[in-house]
Amino acid sequence: MEIEKLKKTANNLMWFGLLTQWILLFSPITRRVGMGIGMGLILLVLPFLILSVILSLLLFLYISYEEKSFKNTWGQLLIMSLWLGYEALLYTQAIG
Repeated sequence: MEIEKLKKTANNLMWFGLLTQWILLFSPITRRVGMGIGMGLILLVLPFLILSVILSLLLFLYISYEEKSFKNTWGQLLIMSLWLGYEALLYTQAIG
């Protein structure tokens, strides 16, 4: 029962963090260059969204460890790992 609760929480955190980031990063409000509401919104909210995705990734790793199998969580782990890797490359300016 506890693992099912953790799965639901991790899944909700994952989709909340990822979808909100994708909406913020690709919306016309935040695409404006310079100062304004768009950049302020990104700078204020984005770190918390990134932390929610990292927490979700850690929860899914814990769930996989407890179940001794990646069979049920490999998709979520792949999506979050790729997105966090992309963000790391983006913020270290390794890619444009």
